[in-house]
Amino acid sequence: MENKKRGASFIFGFLLFSILMISFVSADLSDFFSSITGRATSQNVGLNISIAGTPPNITMVIINAAPSITENGITNLMLNFTVHDVDGFGNINGSNAKVSLNKTLETTRSNSSCLNTANFSTDYANFTCTVSIHYFDASGVWSVNASIGDLSSTNVNNHTATFTLGQTSAFVSSPGNLTFSTLSRGASNQTASNDPLLLNNTGNKNITAGNVQINATDLIGETNAAYGIWAANISVGIFTGSNKECDIGINGNASSMNKSYFNAVNQSILLVGNHSANDGSTGQEQLYFCIRTIGTEIISQAYTTNVTQGPWTIKII
Repeated sequence: MENKKRGASFIFGFLLFSILMISFVSADLSDFFSSITGRATSQNVGLNISIAGTPPNITMVIINAAPSITENGITNLMLNFTVHDVDGFGNINGSNAKVSLNKTLETTRSNSSCLNTANFSTDYANFTCTVSIHYFDASGVWSVNASIGDLSSTNVNNHTATFTLGQTSAFVSSPGNLTFSTLSRGASNQTASNDPLLLNNTGNKNITAGNVQINATDLIGETNAAYGIWAANISVGIFTGSNKECDIGINGNASSMNKSYFNAVNQSILLVGNHSANDGSTGQEQLYFCIRTIGTEIISQAYTTNVTQGPWTIKII
């Protein structure tokens, strides 16, 4: 009986061990090793954050002098502006400093090559810009726009000011002497051989109709000053061909001259413009001359304005 109990105990123990072994083999190996090594419960993360700088601020724009044009030339207008940057003047990007001058219907004048002329108080800088104004730039109020950025190239500050460009009335004319071919006594409607007299507007004022005027003088004989071609026998017009410069009638355009006072040339205007276009109208006016009547009483000789009465005078108002 004792041997039977031992055998039963052995069999039960074997079965129990077998069950435990089966249970162990069927378990997930990863769970097994986790129970030994453990899992991570935290992880480090790096941060990289950029903080944008404060945009620079243009605090003032100064124009050195009240500007006016230079007749038939260019005026270099100097402007200064002060920039403040809380990040220090070293953060100001002087390479994108720019100034522009603007007026409605006018060409924008600008300069993007401004100079950094001074730095002070750690966060202030001065810039100087020179902008070219042309003689045909219109008078009146112009706006000034100064702009600059910082080294991030994203922060740009603009500052606007104004100035008034003065008005200048000026012109030049050519040729200096008008000539006529050899004329005959009693002839009529004799036109000049070297006109038109070309007027170039060298200022920035529009000369409107009625304000191109001529003070005429008589043409006196160089040999015998008792004879002359009278100013009243000469006409001036803005058209030529088919003797249009001679026609002062009801349908005519030309204007008769008079001695010793200024006479307006009919419909003549001299507007502002870049006369270098040389198209006869942009900043230009053309005048044509005609001797409408040559008296039968005059003698054969040269006649000129230079003997006693002096040259004709052209003015604009």
